[in-house]
Amino acid sequence: SYDRACSSAYCAEAAEPIDHTDIIDNYTVAVTMKYPYAAQLPFFATTYLAIVNQKVVDALGDNFGIGPEGAGTGPYTFSSWTKGSQVVMVRNEKYWGDLPAMTQVTYRCITEAGAGDIAVETGDIDVFLEPSTADIPALKENTSLAVYQGESNYIEYLAFNVTVAPFDNLKVRQAVAKCFDKRDVVTIAVDDLGGVLSASYTNATLFGANTDIPLIEKDIEGAKQLLAEAGYPDGFTCSITAIDGARKKSAQVIQSGLKEIGIDAQIDIMESGAFYDAAGKGNVEMCLGGMTTLAADADPLLFCCFSSQNIGTYNLSQYSNAEIDNLITESRANS
Repeated sequence: SYDRACSSAYCAEAAEPIDHTDIIDNYTVAVTMKYPYAAQLPFFATTYLAIVNQKVVDALGDNFGIGPEGAGTGPYTFSSWTKGSQVVMVRNEKYWGDLPAMTQVTYRCITEAGAGDIAVETGDIDVFLEPSTADIPALKENTSLAVYQGESNYIEYLAFNVTVAPFDNLKVRQAVAKCFDKRDVVTIAVDDLGGVLSASYTNATLFGANTDIPLIEKDIEGAKQLLAEAGYPDGFTCSITAIDGARKKSAQVIQSGLKEIGIDAQIDIMESGAFYDAAGKGNVEMCLGGMTTLAADADPLLFCCFSSQNIGTYNLSQYSNAEIDNLITESRANS
């Protein structure tokens, strides 16, 4: 399973640090790393490095990812997949641990949030993941339903392309950070159901997160002063690039704040693939991105978004700083 992950680009986030594996006995595998990586342990608990049934993999070959009937080493095994409709899992009667109470679980594909709401309210489905934030208050009022909310590892962020003027100027970036209320973004973009972070790039669910950095509060006069000090007393024109949906709403909140300090920002909306291609290559000025990590560790976010190794891909700010690179490398090697 680990050897397959190491040869897959999809699993690179979790498997790239692995050099090779050795089978010690039926229950023991030795994993040799290319370099020390403290976050590797939680990655072993992710789907990237999940253990798969070798007999099924060998029997199906390239078709394993299409219809791996019988695959599964956990409480459930794969039964069937109807493309665009559903995946059916059945209880693994040979599971080593306690057997789950449910003999079968069906994952249905419901692309419209409204349709999902109706399905769970009528009892057509038992659980609905990620309903629209606008629908959650009404779902909570339904006494036949239980709505569960919790923090995730996911973050949304505003990135500046620091290789182009005027965003190569620190004071300009600081001015933008002061011109809008982060709470307004949460209220408008996700119907007041998201968490407001500090100035940290990671949230409290992750090991290594720093939650003591104070939030940058809205301060219009302070922002105007910073712009003047940067040489832009009358503001300037620029663009904010985003994907449609919640990020478009976030961009509109930021656009409004920018206008208060004399900056005229145009919002450019792109589909997801075009957005990450343009932003990754540095063909935007400001952009709204999002990222998560399956491993409950701050490193994947910090490494992807701030290491110069990731300029051209995840480092949407095009940020390059040798000191930061060294600190990230050091932190990755220390638990």
